[in-house]
Amino acid sequence: MKLKMLIASLLMAIGATGVLAQGRSSLCYIDFGDGYYEPFLAAGGATAWEKGSSITLYIVSPSSGGFTSGQITNIETALSNWSSAAVTNLQITNSVVTSTPSSFPSQYILVQFGSTSGRGDGSAACTAFNYNTTTGYPTYSTINVSTSVGTADIGALMAHEMGHTYIIADCLDSADCD
Repeated sequence: MKLKMLIASLLMAIGATGVLAQGRSSLCYIDFGDGYYEPFLAAGGATAWEKGSSITLYIVSPSSGGFTSGQITNIETALSNWSSAAVTNLQITNSVVTSTPSSFPSQYILVQFGSTSGRGDGSAACTAFNYNTTTGYPTYSTINVSTSVGTADIGALMAHEMGHTYIIADCLDSADCD
């Protein structure tokens, strides 16, 4: 198990590009060959947002075709629940905007309707995360939600995707995920 985790971490590190002290990866493109994904330990060992961090959650919801009020609540609740469950106690500022902001704070999560084609499997959502290669802590993430979800309840979907902002990868092998 430890060897698989080390291999997963090394593959992620090799696939991440560095810009200054930033790393970038996307769970839309990870394939370890045998379908086994482990939670990934970033370069500095972190697997979660730094405790007490200030994070802005941007929800891009145009006046036409945007998220419903229920979906916005689902998104906000998912991050809040992860913060509580992971005991990261994030200082979250929720910001519903009609278009993508032109500038961002140092730590944020952006949720928007967008392409999930990077997965190639018709997924309802796709998360790309970025992290500090020195500390391993996430710095920002983008979650694209397929427009095919329409006005559906996305609580479970957002709970899953917010986990990826904590640098937790999918685990496709249920026997090894137990």
